Amino acid sequence: NNSAPMDEVNKALGVGMGGPRHQNVEIKYCGPNGEMIDVSEHGWAGTNGFD
Repeated sequence: NNSAPMDEVNKALGVGMGGPRHQNVEIKYCGPNGEMIDVSEHGWAGTNGFD
């Protein structure tokens, strides 16, 4: 696994902490080149899911 959760960013945003959610959640990960990657629980409006 080359991508680790960005715990400080996720904590500041209040995501990835468990518990009930009433909206989409995007967990932030650090990519292999230091970029921030958003992983969405439900996807983004206007995008297609996997077929």
